[in-house]
Amino acid sequence: MEVIKIMGFICPVAKEKDVVLDSDLFGHEINSDNKLFDILTDIFDKAKKECDIQIRFTSQSMQQDNEIRESIQSIVLNFNKENCLPLVKSLAYLTDNKTKEGLLFFVLGEDNNEKRLYIARFPSETGITIQQNAGVMNFVVIEEMFLKNSRKYKAVYYDSKDSYWIGYAVDKQLNSSSGKIKEISDYWIKDFLKSELKMNAKRGSSILAKAVRRTIAETSDETVKSELIGATQLIKNINARAVSMNTFFSELNLSDATHNEVLSKIENQNLFNITFPFDSSEFESNCSYLVNILDTGAVIMAPTSEFSEVWFQEAVAESDELKYSTQGKKIKEKISNRVN
Repeated sequence: MEVIKIMGFICPVAKEKDVVLDSDLFGHEINSDNKLFDILTDIFDKAKKECDIQIRFTSQSMQQDNEIRESIQSIVLNFNKENCLPLVKSLAYLTDNKTKEGLLFFVLGEDNNEKRLYIARFPSETGITIQQNAGVMNFVVIEEMFLKNSRKYKAVYYDSKDSYWIGYAVDKQLNSSSGKIKEISDYWIKDFLKSELKMNAKRGSSILAKAVRRTIAETSDETVKSELIGATQLIKNINARAVSMNTFFSELNLSDATHNEVLSKIENQNLFNITFPFDSSEFESNCSYLVNILDTGAVIMAPTSEFSEVWFQEAVAESDELKYSTQGKKIKEKISNRVN
């Protein structure tokens, strides 16, 4: 998809202000001879791969309308500064001293009459600054600084084929102080874009797998750990079945204690009751190997779903030790600085 035009803006801190005037907002079209045009084009080209969190606009009235969607349609129809300003203002009113001033870019792409609008917010310290030359202000890239911080952005894109109802988002600025699994900030999706998260098979199965893996690594409850390890070896039995994060545990007959501990690892509780088709391959790709590390220094490892078939485990009489045994042909031998 070819980039047609790019608009850039400074998005100020305005959460405590009653009014932000158009004249308070610096922004203009970024020409193709500007280094920033090339950089944003590269990021735009990666959007389909990077923006893997599906969202949808929420209806704000009985007429199924949404003011942000309407702004996006206006921007695509007539890509200019004036049509972009409502979204810049909206984000400015959500920006406080903690979030800090940022840079907001709109990128319009087109391919065979299909259009895509990409919106990205960078922190002000990314390495993009404003310089004045002959009375004209322009965006300038400080390359060393930009390359260091260029991965810290929030983005979303909308396609005309979806009638701009469905978006695809990413948040590369997350810093969850709770230590829980969090994919995207509420202020970007819920507050700014007036949207809600959608759940597909890949995303739902991936979130569950990461929560299960973290619980196994962190829990002090051996019963919970044992239940989850056993469950990971039965995952194929529920492939393609419609589940939610709440019903997943009953499908595998897991206890309430296990259920609660796994879900406690996921920050966004709004996801718990959204149904999606379970993808066992995606789950297993996030929980590929089961590893047992013994006090002797031995590392016992095998594919999670096949661990009990690869390794025979027996208890050593009158002790809490275990004996593992297996057999097979050696196909590779190596020395490594990590378990993989």
